[in-house]
Amino acid sequence: MLEKPILKENLQSPKQKSDWNKWADYIELLCWISPDGHVSVDFVLDKCLDELGLKSSGNTTEYQELEDDIYKGGSLKPKDDDEKQQHIERLFLFLSCRQQLYAASYPFSIDEDIISIDKEHSLSQKLYLCLLISSNLGSVDNYKNLLTNKFEELGVYFLREILSDKFNVHYFGKGADIPSPFPAKLFEKYQALSSLLNLHLSPEITEEYVGKYNTGDNGLDIVAWYPFKDSGPGTMMFFVQSACGKQWFEKQWESHAFRWKGIFWFKNDPTNLVLIPRSYRDEEGQWKNPTKIEGSVIIDRLRFLRSFSMGLAHCIDLYEPILNSIATNKHNYFD
Repeated sequence: MLEKPILKENLQSPKQKSDWNKWADYIELLCWISPDGHVSVDFVLDKCLDELGLKSSGNTTEYQELEDDIYKGGSLKPKDDDEKQQHIERLFLFLSCRQQLYAASYPFSIDEDIISIDKEHSLSQKLYLCLLISSNLGSVDNYKNLLTNKFEELGVYFLREILSDKFNVHYFGKGADIPSPFPAKLFEKYQALSSLLNLHLSPEITEEYVGKYNTGDNGLDIVAWYPFKDSGPGTMMFFVQSACGKQWFEKQWESHAFRWKGIFWFKNDPTNLVLIPRSYRDEEGQWKNPTKIEGSVIIDRLRFLRSFSMGLAHCIDLYEPILNSIATNKHNYFD
């Protein structure tokens, strides 16, 4: 049991330029922590838009940018309460699209102008909630490191399932509580990884250069590879970054081969995987902005839920204290 509530007492709505997925997450969080288990369009209108000062005499430019993220040809401006109401209703339509997209894994129900959270949850619905809270560190008051560490652990078990037991999948990072063949010090990690993957370590990578007491991970959280039964270099391998924060775009390059070629001499580049708990989808289930995906394979909330099955129960156990904290502290979040 966590000693303190995990979420902030007064959740703040996203900034004006936040995307529709961020707003959808925010409304789902409000619904999750509501003592009644539901929130309405009117509630969102009062709490979110009025909080931002988006009134008839307010700034319409950034509001327009938010609207245009999904409704490309729209020109809706909050000139009056009716148009603001219309905007929030469209956001609920986006939530309805999300409900269809996630299907049985979606733990909420949309009924026109009300979103409700289901009273009982399947394992996949619980995983959705775990990914939802992991995507919104800005709403977390305590235990941010716990959430990021749990998501890294989740990534290990996810990869072990989709890659099968023929691949070695191990944690390379420093925060999660999971067994690993890699030592604590970064230079020794490099040495161990070069041995396991039959790679040559660059002669420039010395303990003095890396740092004798450096216990970081250089942006690499998980490593996976196929262990051929010979000592020749070259194998199927994955370098993996787990990114809960909103700057995940930049983290795509932390596990990319281009960054690691100065450390190891690769015969072939590893596949670069970036795991994110957020839903990065438009209303049709496509990538919200595919131009933001560079040099990596993205595993987002949808891909987690559509690919993960066998190891779900164990992974939900990882998050159980977090889920229990939200369930038992709902009275702290609403007036």
